[in-house]
Amino acid sequence: MEEASFGAWVEQRRKALDLTRNALAQRVGCSPATIRKIEDDERRPSRQIAELLAQALELPPAQHELFVRAARGERAVSALSSSTPPLPPLPAVAATSAPIELPLPAYPLVGREQELAALTGLMERPEVRLLTLTGPGGMGKTRLALELAHRVRSAYPNGVAFVPLAAITDANDLVTAVADGCHLTIPRDADRAALLLQSLRPLKLLLVLDNFEHLLEGVEFPATLLATAPGVRILVTSREPLQLLEEWVFELSGLSVRNESTDADQPSEAEELFLERARRTRIGFQPTAADAAAIVQICRLVEGMPLALELAATWTRTLSCAEIAEQIQDNLDFLATPARTFPERHRSMRAVFEHSWRLLTEREQSVLRKLAVFAGSFTRAAAEHVAMADLATLSVLVNKSLLRHTPDGRYEMHELIRQFAGEQLQKDATEEQALRNRHAEWCLHLAEDPITYDADRRAWLARLEAELGNVRAALRWWLASEPVAAMRLAAALRRFWTTRGYYREGNRWLEQVLAVNTTRNRAYAETLMASGRMHHILGDRERGMRHFEAAIALARELGDSALLAEALHLYGWVLFDAQEKSRAYAMFEESLAVARAAGDKQAMAAALSSLTRYLAAHTIDFELAEQYLLEALALYKELEQSQGVVLTLQYQGILETQRGNYAAAAALHEKTLEIVRQRDAKGELGWMLAHVAECAWFLNDLDKAQQYYTAAYEIFREMAYPGGIIILVHHFGQIARRRGQLDEAEAYYSRSLQMAWQLRDRNMIARNVYGLGGVALARGQIERAARLVNAADLLLASLPPFLAPADRDEYAGWLDQVRCQVGDAHFAAVREAVGQLAQEQIVELALAAHV
Repeated sequence: MEEASFGAWVEQRRKALDLTRNALAQRVGCSPATIRKIEDDERRPSRQIAELLAQALELPPAQHELFVRAARGERAVSALSSSTPPLPPLPAVAATSAPIELPLPAYPLVGREQELAALTGLMERPEVRLLTLTGPGGMGKTRLALELAHRVRSAYPNGVAFVPLAAITDANDLVTAVADGCHLTIPRDADRAALLLQSLRPLKLLLVLDNFEHLLEGVEFPATLLATAPGVRILVTSREPLQLLEEWVFELSGLSVRNESTDADQPSEAEELFLERARRTRIGFQPTAADAAAIVQICRLVEGMPLALELAATWTRTLSCAEIAEQIQDNLDFLATPARTFPERHRSMRAVFEHSWRLLTEREQSVLRKLAVFAGSFTRAAAEHVAMADLATLSVLVNKSLLRHTPDGRYEMHELIRQFAGEQLQKDATEEQALRNRHAEWCLHLAEDPITYDADRRAWLARLEAELGNVRAALRWWLASEPVAAMRLAAALRRFWTTRGYYREGNRWLEQVLAVNTTRNRAYAETLMASGRMHHILGDRERGMRHFEAAIALARELGDSALLAEALHLYGWVLFDAQEKSRAYAMFEESLAVARAAGDKQAMAAALSSLTRYLAAHTIDFELAEQYLLEALALYKELEQSQGVVLTLQYQGILETQRGNYAAAAALHEKTLEIVRQRDAKGELGWMLAHVAECAWFLNDLDKAQQYYTAAYEIFREMAYPGGIIILVHHFGQIARRRGQLDEAEAYYSRSLQMAWQLRDRNMIARNVYGLGGVALARGQIERAARLVNAADLLLASLPPFLAPADRDEYAGWLDQVRCQVGDAHFAAVREAVGQLAQEQIVELALAAHV
């Protein structure tokens, strides 16, 4: 009788073990094609593969060497057969014949419709046989898995087996837990894994393995099950993936939370869950308007984490929603409940996080607590520099759902996890202080990073924008511990705040820094200037002026010419906007003189540009303005500062406007606008849009003017910049008046006039009074028109000239129309009467109701 080949022996042994080729390949760690070739005697296995085959085929250790020699052709296969004991027959496994039923959830699922739709779609794909829901503890993985299992259970004739693993402490008990979940009884003295695999192989079943993260040593079993039982699909919940090739990972985050752009009338998923749980705790709970705002805050504080929301809602019987929100910010232990309906591991957020903490190595714990110094998100480079975190540890923390890697390449930590990790850091005060200083120094380096005014400047702005949460945390830390360092950081951030239009926030920080510092140094002067500028922009010009005057005095005291030139120049613009034109011009001239004496080309170019703008705006000396402009342009080109070049283009456009060359001005402004759009500077963009709109107005393109003025208005409104808003609202009145929409025009002029009076903006007071006079003239209200246009004309006569020729001509035309209709004598009498009125009385007259 012909001796069986080695391949035939392997095939026979594999089938006796009830293994498919795929399952055997999985055990060996090779491809199914390799197993086929060995069984078909197309190739002999290497010694290494043969040793793995001996283990995979469950040969006794004493027979491994004989098997390897037979595999290599050094011993006869018959010797192997006679020496290898046969496999005992598998005993029968007791099982119920009815389909396995899922446990019913204790409460309905709130939200998660998008996630369920995506997960259901994945479960319908034949290639998705192992799906893992990952996320931090308390994120609702178990509840979502149960809901998903109920929705898809009709696709599994043998049912859905739910296997809770939280109480299992040893991976060796995993097989027993699965057998129990599948209602199978396996004899204690049998090969339990083999019997379970044999029993599940013919079934079409969904197996839900809940809370797998602490049993990762047992991942071989689900891998083998997938290879052995083609009709079985596995749904896993775990705080970290199983790291199997067959695995599809679905990362679960918090429920949706309302933000500023969300429909105010539509509650978020997080709010719905909080309210549903609150009404279980306190029947009839109806939130007031104050409660509703506090609930939104609660949802944001816990970032939509379902367990945290449920724990918070249990407090509604004893605390107001505002008090609950306050407690969450200060105390992680607040999020706890004695309710027996919660599993022990879910009765507090601390218990949830301590469980995850215990699963970390000492190195991973060290990195996690150090990462708690970051606020918001952070980059890998920042984590490496501040927290000494390596890529491998960051990856582990992501896998364990303690960090999240965002699509833009940054890392995020859930706020409650940050609180817990921060507590671990606070256990060593010396380490915490050193780490927070290191974090703040990193922010300072970022803010002080030398920049050009081109692409590097834009990248610098983008980096600071991304790190804004970290910068704020650094300022808070240093304000409390290192006031001088806080002042240096605030001074370094002044250009970021002004360029981005963050005037209110920037000024709050600057004022706090000034309040705790008395050191009279350069940083103090820079902080004074920055705060002065922001006070001015926000409408508090008197305080802004005081800050600038103090900064100028300190610059003179320090003998710092560069600082003095900058302070004089910026103060000139404050005075310019306050209509103190002669003082503004003097500041610009002194700034230029100081800069020339010091050879400071940057400051020279800035002063020359401002002098150009001043002369152009007041139609004083166009030739001198052009001379200054050309000199400034040459300096900016020499310094390779495109921002300065753009500024001179803008001022050249204004110069052409004042000359009445509106088409030429429009071309310049359009060109400048395209450059500014790329600069991420809100203030610049707002003004350029307004300049383009103004040219469209002069060229009688009202639709374009309306479009661009509206775009500029949205920017200034977002920036809370009243000076810009006043001008744009006035121009909305201009457009409405020209279109014959007189009621709308009157409303716009009145609103602009009220704001202008609050800021004592004499230019815009005069222009709005003129506008209201034009509306009265169009309505045929001649007496009112006569008083208003005369009052406005007298106000303008007291100011340096600033109107474009078209505006001057239009206003002069209104005066002529009034004179013609009332006669010279009456016109002169009205003019004399309104000339006796104080400015406040003129404003009251213009805003007074009329018939």
